[in-house]
Amino acid sequence: MLKLAALGMGLVLVVGAQKRLAEPSTQQALGRVFGAASAADEPLAAGSPQDTPAIDAPLLATIDDNAPFRAREQTAWFALWQVAREDTSTSPAPLVGYSQLVAQPKVYRARRVRIRGDVRRIEKVAAGENSLGIEQLFRCIVQDAGGGVWPITVYTLEEPDGVAPLPCDLDGWFFKKLSYGYEGGVGITPVVIAKNITGARTAVTPSAPPQEDAPKLDYLSAPPTDSLGRDLLGKLGFDVAQLEVVVDRKRFTPAESDPFYAMLAAAGATPATQLLRLAAMGRDSYVRRFGTAPNNEPRARQIANEVRLRGAEQAYSVAPLFETPEALRGELLSFDAIVRRAVRIEASDAASSAHYYELEAFPADSQNLPLVFCMRELPAGFPVGESLRQPARLAGFFFKQWAYRTRRVAGPRDDRRFAPLLIGRAPIALATPAAEEFRPGWVVGLGALTLLALTAVAVAWSARSDRRYERSTLARFRPSSSALPPKENRADFNQPAD
Repeated sequence: MLKLAALGMGLVLVVGAQKRLAEPSTQQALGRVFGAASAADEPLAAGSPQDTPAIDAPLLATIDDNAPFRAREQTAWFALWQVAREDTSTSPAPLVGYSQLVAQPKVYRARRVRIRGDVRRIEKVAAGENSLGIEQLFRCIVQDAGGGVWPITVYTLEEPDGVAPLPCDLDGWFFKKLSYGYEGGVGITPVVIAKNITGARTAVTPSAPPQEDAPKLDYLSAPPTDSLGRDLLGKLGFDVAQLEVVVDRKRFTPAESDPFYAMLAAAGATPATQLLRLAAMGRDSYVRRFGTAPNNEPRARQIANEVRLRGAEQAYSVAPLFETPEALRGELLSFDAIVRRAVRIEASDAASSAHYYELEAFPADSQNLPLVFCMRELPAGFPVGESLRQPARLAGFFFKQWAYRTRRVAGPRDDRRFAPLLIGRAPIALATPAAEEFRPGWVVGLGALTLLALTAVAVAWSARSDRRYERSTLARFRPSSSALPPKENRADFNQPAD
């Protein structure tokens, strides 16, 4: 019985370990132990033209993000200019925007990138002392085609052909995130260098100018209410009173159709980069609100602790979305996640846009449960399909906790699940991890084999101890065969005495 119990306990431990190892948070922790890079620092896909930085690691180490240009960066700066000046690559560079460069500077540092947008200002600047013979540069302030007010700064060797505003579509080399001052405070601009703009130009349609009747939003001011999301929705023309008909833990009802499409239209009126920045402004308030347990119950303390931990990592926790959805209706949130599914949905409301996109996103702390994002659009090159692994940064307004049937089990046994549903403009694609990145599968298998091996050793050791005890102790009290009665009379030997 003891051996069977040991084997059973070992099996339970193996199953429990496999379940735990499958969780994203455990995979992240194991990745850090085994030296895997974090999502923000993953290299680009192996084999692409950008899989190796163009300058050496010691020079890369001298570059400081979120800071002005520093004297110690000068060697790296001109080393990259030499690479850019001599580059004859014809292979396409990845199309990126402001958000990707700001979110993942280590991914794109000293690598070729493609920038698309409108040149708003052109300035001639001195190049500084160098051994390359470069006397002057042209600083171009580019408005990202993805929208938003924050600029990308492009330095070129040749003067752009034309007068700003000038459409551009260029290949260059990313250098750093530059900190600069302006009348409203301190801003961040990605710095890209390129030989020219004219040589890489294509027929790009300039960004549409803002409409006169579009809402004028002061993105840097604090909201007058406790909910940044609801305040922004109100400025975008959405009537937050419509949210009173929304019911959590239910499928969509006909009454929810109008607020759903109205919120979708409101989210589409603000660039995705602006939604992300505004969501970041509300993160501290979110932590103060949900980072304190309302009571002394273990579950409440666990959720509050998770909110504080994620807040310390400059991220939102998903826990309140599952526990108290009614308290977050209309709130603006953002998450870094792996998008595993992205499909086009034809709109059922004739008055709405023709379609939107439904994404299933899995943040690191979601315990393998999805967040569903309904997005007005997808950026160019974003994958679509039922089985994806696309890292992305997503911002959206929380709409409801939606009831759905899992697709993993077919037939009448399908379980009903609940997923937070958020509505936004578009995801921001992050760099795809390399093929040789850390994979938890071998850890799961190794862990299971190790537990089974330890269980087998324990059982074998127990059996060996039993045999040793039998030889050394019990054998002394066992009568020898010569002391027993003849075989035919042994039945009487065990007869109870009268």
